Amino acid sequence: MDPRAPRHVIPDLTPLAQPMREQVERHFRTPEKHGPEHQVWNYWYVPDSYTYLRTTPDKVIERRLVEPFVAQITQLAVTQLGMDHVTWPFLSLYVDGCGQALHNDSRNGSIGYVFSLTKWDERKFSGGETMLFHEQDYWGTGRFTSTGATSSFYDLVPARFNQLLLFDDRVPHSVPTVRGVVDPCDGRIVMHGHITARRVIAHGPLQRPEHADSAGAHKLAEVHQQITQGFRGRVHGVATFEMKVGADGAVHGVRTLVDRILPLPGSSDASALVAHIDEQLSTLRFNPAEGESTLAVPFVFQ
Repeated sequence: MDPRAPRHVIPDLTPLAQPMREQVERHFRTPEKHGPEHQVWNYWYVPDSYTYLRTTPDKVIERRLVEPFVAQITQLAVTQLGMDHVTWPFLSLYVDGCGQALHNDSRNGSIGYVFSLTKWDERKFSGGETMLFHEQDYWGTGRFTSTGATSSFYDLVPARFNQLLLFDDRVPHSVPTVRGVVDPCDGRIVMHGHITARRVIAHGPLQRPEHADSAGAHKLAEVHQQITQGFRGRVHGVATFEMKVGADGAVHGVRTLVDRILPLPGSSDASALVAHIDEQLSTLRFNPAEGESTLAVPFVFQ
């Protein structure tokens, strides 16, 4: 993944998609026989913001499927993003008249995720994509001197079946109103939530308790505090770094996994900060261990 990209689209995510879709269809089957067990949907209407139905997915899909799905998203977040926390998803349904107005989720997480159970290629509706605004300085770059419409300012990401969309929660986004269907099985059906980084993730000998109180671990915590405190109010966002630590305790390599740090007004280019963090992490030294370890280190600036 490109560390600086504001979004990633991952097709054909999981073999769990088809059995989860089948259970959604089973939930809506034989509507004339529906009883209390079907009364699980919240019609979430917030004027000028949201209009759709949502529920916790384990009220519609068996938990034996939802739990491994969340585990798979968590594993992807750990290995690809260096982030350790994935919220339990909502299961949301959009039929005629449902959509989301333009908004962002700056305070909900660092990365938003949307997983589609929609039969997109067979859809009978219009709308339902995820609209994501481009990252561009409209006034500062002189973009306003050129004409443009629709895709000049945003992208529409289709909700294809078994597709995972990841995007920076701060990016203005929406869901264009769905038009043309009232049958829930023909609507837009997605599972969605947020991903954040809360701690250092260790794999290998350094994850053992006896290394947690080592001089190297204390030095890492000290560097982390100095940087996050020193740049508070100057930048915003998250960056995560993968560190390879050899058996000798030396750092043998640092790789940026996510670089979504942006300067706040009046601050300098945030790219210098990422380079500085890379340099500081590269000079750390840990206690010798039985083999190589990998650390994922997050820096979050709120």
